[in-house]
Formats: sequence, C-alpha cells, structure tokens
Amino acid sequence: LTILGIVVGIILIGGLAVYWRFGMTGPTLTSADPAITLAERPCEEWIRGGRCGIVTAPLDYAHPGGETVEVGFVYYPAIGFGTDRELAVQIIGGGPGAPISDQVREVPMWGMRLALHNRALLAIDPRGIGWSTHLECDVLNDEASHMGDPSEVIRTCAEQIGVERIHYSTANTARDFDLGRRALGIQQLDLIGFSYGTNLGPVYASLFPDTVRTLILDGAYPITTFENFQPYYHDAMRRQFTLFCERSGDCDGEDALAALAWVTEELRANPRPVTPPAGQDSATYPNTVVLDPPMLAALASHVPMRTFPDDSTPPAFHLPIIGAVLTTRDEGDWSELEAVATAFVYEDGGAITEETALGSFEENRALLWAIDCPESNAPWSPNSDLETRRQELTEATQAMTPERFAPFTAEEWASRPAWLNYYNECIYWPAPPEERPTELRHELGSWRSDLPVLVFNGDYDMNTTNEHAQLAANQFEHAEFARFKHHGHAVVATSTCAIDLWTEFVTHKSVANPDQCLDAEPITASIHKMPDQ
Repeated sequence: LTILGIVVGIILIGGLAVYWRFGMTGPTLTSADPAITLAERPCEEWIRGGRCGIVTAPLDYAHPGGETVEVGFVYYPAIGFGTDRELAVQIIGGGPGAPISDQVREVPMWGMRLALHNRALLAIDPRGIGWSTHLECDVLNDEASHMGDPSEVIRTCAEQIGVERIHYSTANTARDFDLGRRALGIQQLDLIGFSYGTNLGPVYASLFPDTVRTLILDGAYPITTFENFQPYYHDAMRRQFTLFCERSGDCDGEDALAALAWVTEELRANPRPVTPPAGQDSATYPNTVVLDPPMLAALASHVPMRTFPDDSTPPAFHLPIIGAVLTTRDEGDWSELEAVATAFVYEDGGAITEETALGSFEENRALLWAIDCPESNAPWSPNSDLETRRQELTEATQAMTPERFAPFTAEEWASRPAWLNYYNECIYWPAPPEERPTELRHELGSWRSDLPVLVFNGDYDMNTTNEHAQLAANQFEHAEFARFKHHGHAVVATSTCAIDLWTEFVTHKSVANPDQCLDAEPITASIHKMPDQ
C-alpha cells in the first residue's frame, strides 16, 4: 500500500464513522431505567441524526400511580465515541408554551454537535405542548372567542381544563425532564435555557442539583427577584430610544423621548382610532381599537424587529416607533404612527387590545396561563376573587411613584395592551384550587453554591432586559455575564460567537473573557419600518 492509499483509507473510514454518528441514528432507544417507560417514535424529516421518543410521566408526582402524561423528546447522540450516555447538553426553550421540538429548527444543531462532539444533545418538549401531551380547552378553538369578553374566555378555559391545570407547572416540567434524563442513561447535564427556559433551568438545578454540571441562561429572567409593573421594561425602552438614535445616526435620543412625551400628551386629549388593514376579517377583529397612551406605551416597549436579508444587504434591527413619533411631532403627520399601531394590533401575532386580549389563540395559550398566572409575581393575592384583584391592582398602581414611567402614568403603563404585560390576562385566571402544589417557581432557589453559570444578554433585548439579566446572574455565587451589542432576545440562535463562548464554558466551566462577543457581530440599527412592511 502506498502512503497515499493509507491516507485515503483513513479518510474514508473516518468519514464513514462521522456519517454514522451524524446522519445515521444507531441502535433503537430503550430505557436505561426499567421503572421509566420510553417508547421510540418517528422523527420529523428535518431532524438529521437524532432519535425521537416519548417518556411516560405521572400527571401528579404526589400520586405516581394515577393519570399519566406523555413527554416527547429529540436526542442527538454524541459524535465522540463512548460518551453518548454519560454527558449531554439539554436545550430548554422559551414560553412557557413554546415547543422546543420546533425551536431547535432555528438553532444551529450541526455546529453545536461538532463543537461539543463528546456530548449528546437533548431537547424535551414540556408537558402540555409540542410532542408532549397537549393542554387544551375548547373555548380557544372557537374563533368567536376573539370577540368575546376576555374574562369569560379565560375563566371558561380554566374550568374546561379542571383541577389538573395545577399539575402543569414549572416544577413538574423539571421533574419530567429528569425522567427523560434517567431514561436515556445520562449522568450529567449541561443546561442551556432560552427566555422562559432561564426560569425552568434554575428550577431544574434546584430540584436536581447534583445532575447539573453547568448552566447557561440566554435572555435571562430572575426567578428570585421580580418587580411588579416591570419597571425594567421602561428603563430598557428609554435605552432603546437612545441606542437606536445613536447607532442609526438618524436622531438624538433625548429628542426622540421628548417626541414620545409630546405624542403621549396629544393622545391623552384625543385618542385616535386604529383602522383594520384592507381585507381584514371584521368578524374576527373589531374596529374599535384606539391609539391612546397605553397603546403608545405598548408600541414604545415593543421588541425590535430584525431583518434577515440577502447577502447584498446587511442585517438590521428596526424600531419604527422612533421614526413615527418624530414624524408625528415634527410634521403633524399621524399616518406613520397609525401604520405602526395597525401592524402591532392586526399583523404582529393578532389583536392584542382589551377587546381581543386573548391574541391569536395559538395552541400554547392554555399552558401559558396555567404556568404564568399562578407562578408570576403579581400585585394581588393568587387566592383573591376578581374584584379583590382589581382593587389590589389599582392600589398597587396608585402607590407607584408618578414619575417612574414618564412620559406615561403608572396606570397607563400597567394597562398597556402588550404581551410583555400579563396582568390584563392573568387577573382573570381563577384562584388555584385547594389541591394546588405549594411550590411556585419563585420560591425555588436551592441550587448548588458552586454551580458554574454563564448569562448571555443582548442590549436590544426588550423581553429580558440587561437589568433582568444582571439580576438573574446575581442569583448565583459563580455567574459570569456575557454582553452582546446589536443583538436582541436569545442570542445563541443568531451569533456564532455565542456558540464559541458556550463551547468554551461547557468545556472548562468558565470563560477567559466574557465580553469577547461584545463587538464581534455589529448589526445596523434603523428607526424606520422593515423593507417588506
């Protein structure tokens, strides 16, 4: 054999081995724990090199012999040999109520598998969504509910689900995850949580501290500290105006905020109707939406939109509310602002005003309510009736410092019709039944003191602001904070630098320079609408 032949043979053998690890699925999955039922199921076509399955979990962990739920997962074996069932990276998605089985389509799985070659990758759908048993209520399948009284729809949903809704919780989801881990024979997990997953990951680390090797929080909420009325969103809103003006070069931040204040005063005196787009189904969406200060507050605190252009056009984040309020004040032309409001109400996920506060009734709505409403901090007692909650909400609003949410009042800010503000929905979710579990998400915090934690956050993030992320990092004794300029919510899906940082952290349990990605991937800022709007 020639040297060239030997080299070619080695390359072919190596290529076949890598292809087997990547493209083939290997032996049939069986449960490593005979006490846990695991059934393999066909994967979706877009899953390459993964195995899919269902683990059976008790609906109520206090009564493991009773009713059960199915918990679906996708498992990508490690590329390195001999490590499949020892270490794994588990990706925990957002929501609550967003199936990770869909979200992994947007995450660069091949790159992660190559970078973390000696670890399996695991993604488990929370109970209630995706490949797991769905939490459903019939009222959300009725399009007429869009026009109904939100309080009636939400209460009806809870009644249709019944007492079992209390078992769809963050803590039980974490317990389901551990059943999946044990069934697959995984000894330790490196957890990475996105958005709501930054609550669920720490809860898992609280319940199963010896199982978590490292924890990464991307777009992080604090679970032990959270203020009513979300003042950090207001701080982030003001920062967004400053950053977008500075980075676009099209305005001055203080002047843009002054324009926002001018428009707010005008709308207090004369709210303006928001007209549905031509061809909009008026039977589904009403014509009674108005642009008023609460609506303006929602527009001002809206998440920036990102373009994904072709190679000839650089990517950009857009915050058109800035250009709209400047045009309104300086030119007396309200059409641009009204167009932003119209898109927000009728195009960005469906109607979100009080008349249609239930949004577009995506399939995760029931699970979102079941988890968020009992577990999130709120300015009312969870056991209060509706009228008492309204009174407690009013009293808490009036107790806020008047200048805290300028140019809006505290009442206007608390009333903004946006998905960043859950009060408009959760106030109607019924008090938990007496059988409810005593544990709530924010009561957990008993993770290991030596747990290595890395927190990612982008400075365009209006979902989890820099302030939120810093509070999330402060919950842990050994947390490193990685900042990203020019990025929004959950940076790993859009940043190759973040994947490099993640790989370094998982490998070494620390990073040499948490700020190495700060200026690595600049993206254009624009105060105008996206090109296709």
